[in-house]
Amino acid sequence: MKIRKSYLIYPKFQLSLVIANLLVSFFFPCIIILLFGQLKNNLSLMGMSPSNYEIFSSQLNTYVYDVVICFGITAILSSLFFIWLSHKIVGPIVKLMSFLKTYESSKLGGGPAPGILNFRKDDLFLELPELVNRALSAAESSAKN
Repeated sequence: MKIRKSYLIYPKFQLSLVIANLLVSFFFPCIIILLFGQLKNNLSLMGMSPSNYEIFSSQLNTYVYDVVICFGITAILSSLFFIWLSHKIVGPIVKLMSFLKTYESSKLGGGPAPGILNFRKDDLFLELPELVNRALSAAESSAKN
């Protein structure tokens, strides 16, 4: 079993996914915190007694802290999930690009052919290797004739 050297095999795409996820995830805690602040202001304007207001305000501050902690945990877990998922997408594409480059250089430079293309069983686009292998086989057969 190969151990990956890097979690980011196509950083531009993978980091774009993670950043988009973080921006969307950041949006919701901000709204909740703003609503808590508005609730605090409305209760103060409605004439809540100072002692009750302080207790309620303290409780809201605790909730804000909880929302920030939940955001942090969610951001970390969802970022890890998106990196894992992106491997299922990017891995096959990178392998296909490498296979085609090897195939091209073998045809142009007379080097060894790359063999057949295959993906890991848990990758996405599992039908692609068979299609590419058939197409290249058909192209080679027609080139020989």
